Amino acid sequence: MWKRFLALALAGALVCSQGGARAHASTQADRDAATVAKVKAKIARAGTGEAARVTVRLKDGTTREGYVSEAREAEFVLRDAKTDAPTVFAYADVARVEINRGRPASKQLAIDAGVTAGLLVFLSLVAVAVGRD
Repeated sequence: MWKRFLALALAGALVCSQGGARAHASTQADRDAATVAKVKAKIARAGTGEAARVTVRLKDGTTREGYVSEAREAEFVLRDAKTDAPTVFAYADVARVEINRGRPASKQLAIDAGVTAGLLVFLSLVAVAVGRD
């Protein structure tokens, strides 16, 4: 009887101790500051110049592609991928940034080798099938 009572008391104490934890709610300003910091870090990681190709998704839902030509303290300049027209974006207006580096040379070489090998196998099978007729 005492063991059962002691086990229930310990279980109740454990449940009560976990229920008293406070939830920390973040404000909109905290979330915006975190988003701005992430965007700045991504732009810094991408760098500047024609090799710094990015896709920028704005908070209004539009998407722009191009390369970062300048990165300033509160804004950055994105040159359009097709027209090369510069557009200035404030970090606060950006929801997400994706870096587009393309494929590494080794990965592209492996893909090309696989396609070539598949094509050679296909052509040899066709040659064998034609040769039998």
